[in-house]
Amino acid sequence: MRLKCPKCAKSFAPDRPTGEITCPHCGATFPAEALAETKELRSARPSATDETLADTNARPTDETLPVAAPAAHASATPTDFAGYEILGELGRGGMGIVYKARDAKLNRIVALKVLIAGEGASQEQVERFFREAESAAKLKHPNIVPIHELNIHAGKHYFTMDFVEGTPLDEVIESGELTPQKSMEYMEQVARAVHHAHEQGVIHRDLKPSNIIISNDGRPMVMDFGLAKEVDVEGGLTQSGTALGTPQYMSPEQASGASRDVGPVSDVYALGAVLYEMLTGRPPFVADNIMSLLNAVVGEDPVPPRMVDPRIPRDAEVICLKCLEKELGRRYQSAKELREDCQRLLAGYESEARKAA
Repeated sequence: MRLKCPKCAKSFAPDRPTGEITCPHCGATFPAEALAETKELRSARPSATDETLADTNARPTDETLPVAAPAAHASATPTDFAGYEILGELGRGGMGIVYKARDAKLNRIVALKVLIAGEGASQEQVERFFREAESAAKLKHPNIVPIHELNIHAGKHYFTMDFVEGTPLDEVIESGELTPQKSMEYMEQVARAVHHAHEQGVIHRDLKPSNIIISNDGRPMVMDFGLAKEVDVEGGLTQSGTALGTPQYMSPEQASGASRDVGPVSDVYALGAVLYEMLTGRPPFVADNIMSLLNAVVGEDPVPPRMVDPRIPRDAEVICLKCLEKELGRRYQSAKELREDCQRLLAGYESEARKAA
């Protein structure tokens, strides 16, 4: 039996059929009776052609409204905004709505993200929204979704970015079609992109499968820098004792609220969590509630991938587990080191992590 989470709209197989059930994707907990079986919900969802989530830069995240909401969204969708022709809504989260739009001036299709709160947005909401745009705008890499325009229209903050035709990585994982070889190929490219971000002083802090799109030409594209942090800037958005990110992919230092320790190796941990899910089909940790999940991230070791699936190559497992080390100094010290070990594996050589194991 597979259920559909009413918060993040992703399907999963529950550990138990009754009582409170926790979604392994977003960490939300619901009574079992509040969750419907996947096959029942699919009949209420648009077809793959109409849904457009396979063509989206704005995959719904852990803040996304329940899947039953699109009908209400549709009636509120504008026809134009700031000179852009709105072609449809791609998704919405707690802060922003993303539309598929046509840039009338340049006659190109873009993804247009608008801050939901508009003129009533708090200073923190505006700062985080602009930080996402500004962080991504300074990054020029073939595996990072580029930003075009950052502006205000009719009191609403917005920015535009490339419209990427493809499939979110979480959906690719859920299809069950990913091989270890393809998983390592994707990770090599994503690690290359993340290292580029780190070179520009940007830490993503929320890397996860739903923030990576596999384009139709096979390129993984990193997006959603909403929690990005500039390494050399003391921002006011993160305070000691506050955990920011998505629990399943959050590093131990993020999960414990040790914000001073959050840096490039925290993104390396998240990349390991993404790789773990690509290899095994599930996140490194699953728990009944958020606190149990955070405690597991901080204090427990993940089940080795080869115990989940013995067909996973030993080197792939070692690379993955090195990313997921609790101690910062035992992880790869950069996304570049991770990328290089992925390259060694793909070229048929023993990884540095395997040599050191």
